[in-house]
Amino acid sequence: NDTTTKEVVDNLYRFNLEASFFVLLRQVNLYRSSLDYILDHNMELALHSYNHKNLDKESIQTIKYEVSTAKRELQAFSQRKIKLFRLPYGSGIRNKPLRQVIKNDEMVHVFWNVDTLDWKDKDPESIYKRTISQMDRTPKKSGIILFHDIHPQTVKASEMVMKHLVDEQKTVCTVGEMVKYLNSIKQDCL
Repeated sequence: NDTTTKEVVDNLYRFNLEASFFVLLRQVNLYRSSLDYILDHNMELALHSYNHKNLDKESIQTIKYEVSTAKRELQAFSQRKIKLFRLPYGSGIRNKPLRQVIKNDEMVHVFWNVDTLDWKDKDPESIYKRTISQMDRTPKKSGIILFHDIHPQTVKASEMVMKHLVDEQKTVCTVGEMVKYLNSIKQDCL
């Protein structure tokens, strides 16, 4: 949104970190200045659909609108090639027609393995502890962390996580950098 998104970007910038922002087109249309702010601070831009519908339960026409139309419009607004997509609710990962639309639009679907639950937990300290605990349970104490930049509690909790990552001298990469790494394509993050 117009306030919290910019606060998260400011925190990332202050810690000299980059992140991937999976945006909804309906929000981009409402808060164009936030999109510009994300781009002006060199954050990675990705797509999260047009209206945040559960695409696993939608018709192919709706899926194409939510994915393909949204991608075209986001690329036009941003003047960037959009390569990453995250399904709303993570729902539809086994839906072949849905996955085919994402593939046809030359995007990679991204899932997460650290769910902060910041959308339902209002306590930044609790969100921070949950995030670190989930990371600690992975083999490399890492992960793709899912935050929702529209919530006030996320601003504080994500700032705490950023400080932790910097204090622990963790390498922080965008999702796009990790996709390149996993596909043996040279990238600058690692």
